[in-house]
Amino acid sequence: MIVIRNFLPDDANGISQLFREVYADRYVYPDIYVPTMISWHNAQRHWQSAVAVKNGSIIGHAALWQDDTTHCAELAMFATHPDARHRGVATRLGMHLCCEARKQQLSTLTIKMVCSHSYSQQMAKRLDFHTTALLRDYVVSPFKSSDRESVILGVQALQPRPVPQVKEISGQYSWLPLLSTQFGMTRSLPSIPTSIPLNIIDNG
Repeated sequence: MIVIRNFLPDDANGISQLFREVYADRYVYPDIYVPTMISWHNAQRHWQSAVAVKNGSIIGHAALWQDDTTHCAELAMFATHPDARHRGVATRLGMHLCCEARKQQLSTLTIKMVCSHSYSQQMAKRLDFHTTALLRDYVVSPFKSSDRESVILGVQALQPRPVPQVKEISGQYSWLPLLSTQFGMTRSLPSIPTSIPLNIIDNG
């Protein structure tokens, strides 16, 4: 039986070992390899980790990475032990943390998915994330250190996050209606000046 639960301080060593088994030393966030840093980030609420546990061993991890200055968080740092893959572990961790984000009344969740990892993209879709951007050659590949990976950015609005409707651009880009379908659209905003007046003063 696999149990999904929130982080406990005694989990730090198991999380570090899990990432070494899954990614060797290639994972993009080096703090995840240091048990004291894992505990510190969770104690400071920079991270809110969740783990999947089977027979007393940690077989999965994910976390909310929250910015203290906003009501947003990134759903990040997924790892599933090779022996536990294709059993929905990552999806269950993601669902658990999405529920935690709603309880905390966060407004927005984001997720970054490397393009070569189709399973993470399928998982994000199941969790109701919507693709909003492609970040080309964004990060060193966690699977092959000599390569760089492009990253897909997904967004899930937990609170209303309407797209501003600006007259000057509303008819120019075909992707705006796709965003407004998922996130809504505000009423028209005031026109944006196309140029800024230039004042030249001679102080001589």
